[in-house]
Amino acid sequence: MPDLSVFKNVESQAAADAYVEEIKASSACSCWLKAALEEALKRDPVDAANDAEALSMILQVRAAANLHEMTRKA
Repeated sequence: MPDLSVFKNVESQAAADAYVEEIKASSACSCWLKAALEEALKRDPVDAANDAEALSMILQVRAAANLHEMTRKA
């Protein structure tokens, strides 16, 4: 996964767009993430960011539950 910490200091749309292009070209980025990014870029950026944050939380809960189940079975 590419380093996302650079976004903490992005102040221009051009810089953000350049980094998005870097992510899309990265071989370290999954096809799923690239496709999700392409779809998100077609949306209102605030709505897309809010939905991405919600999706992240949902997937983190699911992953934690899965890990918990795996450790109980071990």
